[in-house]
Amino acid sequence: MSSSEVNIVALMRPRQGQTQKVLDLIQEAANHVEKNEQGTDRYEIYSSLRPSKEGTDTICMVERYKHKQALKDHGGSQPFQKFQSELARQDLLLAPAVIHVLARRGGFTSRL
Repeated sequence: MSSSEVNIVALMRPRQGQTQKVLDLIQEAANHVEKNEQGTDRYEIYSSLRPSKEGTDTICMVERYKHKQALKDHGGSQPFQKFQSELARQDLLLAPAVIHVLARRGGFTSRL
């Protein structure tokens, strides 16, 4: 575990019926990250197994960057900026995403 790594958990609540649009936009950004952002070690997309009682889903992004500069580079990238602008332009979320910037304090990631 690197002391300079930065972990992000981002939670998004798409408007009812908009989950797939949001997932598609995230995947487009994820494709860019995988090919071009060497400072990104993890970029995973999760969504609810079942909608909430209100019929909405939660999307969770789990990201890990080797250092703060890698996170800064990601946030300034054209694909990330496009993703953000499309979320706003199409009014796809119920509320702004909740972003948690975290440092790992223990546990493990694999038994391999």
